[in-house]
Amino acid sequence: MIALAAGERLDAERRRAAFLDLGDLVDAFGGSYRTAEDVGTASADMAVVAERTEHVVGLPAESGGQGDPAEFTARGVLAALGETLRRTTGSPDPRGRTITVAGLGQVGFRLARTLAEAGARLTVTDVNPSRRADAEAIGARWVDPAGVHRVPCDVFMPAGVGGMLSDTVIAELASAAVVGPANNQLATPDGGALLAARGILYAPDYLVNAGGVIHLGAEGTPEEIAARIDGISHTLELVFDRADREGITTDAAADRIVVARLTAERSRRRAADPR
Repeated sequence: MIALAAGERLDAERRRAAFLDLGDLVDAFGGSYRTAEDVGTASADMAVVAERTEHVVGLPAESGGQGDPAEFTARGVLAALGETLRRTTGSPDPRGRTITVAGLGQVGFRLARTLAEAGARLTVTDVNPSRRADAEAIGARWVDPAGVHRVPCDVFMPAGVGGMLSDTVIAELASAAVVGPANNQLATPDGGALLAARGILYAPDYLVNAGGVIHLGAEGTPEEIAARIDGISHTLELVFDRADREGITTDAAADRIVVARLTAERSRRRAADPR
């Protein structure tokens, strides 16, 4: 995050300098951390980062990378949406469902456009008022960002910056489910429990938005990678089932599955190379 005064914008030179600095910072971790584009950035910015470190993914195709992962992130979100709708409505089909998309960035607008084409009834918003024209172009209802969570809907999709689901927002949320691409959606560790207490089904963010990372890191044919992304729906089914079976929140269930899989992988690697 780059702190700017109200109304201030980075010119091309300062933007480039900022991403060169980011490259230096990432490189200082020696490979224990890799970066990629996120809100407000693009694959061209990652190409600048790559001038200072090899620990970056999501470069443009012309720079030897795999390009913008937004399309693949959106694909994974749609897979998760289908499973969530199946749980809450009995059908994965978004046609006729009321869906709110909070954020019309690279992923959010792709989702909104696809859902509009599929016949969903959309409410959308973005902190950038210029995106209202995009909303109108796809026939979506536009509302003010401050009150978007209070619009009744079948599914609420956080698609902007993290931390949107504060205790106050959760208390006012007028939705049966939450499934969206934003990172770190829960503002507090208790967010998952607060959602569960209100009977709101929460699809854990780091599973829902994994499609972009799968695209950037997976090996195989395009068809094989697409199948892995579509498999997010099955993994989410496992999360929901475990949460129900063990009487825990869905975010806790996801964490337990992650820990079990990482532990199994570490054991496998130690067995293969016991040195």
